Amino acid sequence: MEIEDVYLKTVFKYKDKVFDFYHGWGFVKHFTIETIDDIETVHVFVKFQNKIVKYNANGSIIDLAFKKPLLNPTLSFTEYTLQGFSQERTMKTHRIKHDARE
Repeated sequence: MEIEDVYLKTVFKYKDKVFDFYHGWGFVKHFTIETIDDIETVHVFVKFQNKIVKYNANGSIIDLAFKKPLLNPTLSFTEYTLQGFSQERTMKTHRIKHDARE
């Protein structure tokens, strides 16, 4: 699968600034594609202050113990509380400048 195909399967793009209620602000670091039984699954990796967290294409955290996504997406382009959540891009959606050392 080409990178252009990855972008068709997820709203998230490389270096997007994103928010997760559990981890705060971070940025999309990279993607991987896993193929099981001829089904391709896109994983999105987000760099937060002290960790990298794995999500599926719709922004749900992948539970590493069970290797399955949690039920609801938590990755967003805007900061939210438990009262609201959105994955709609705003006019002010930012990309983070990439540091080659990360």
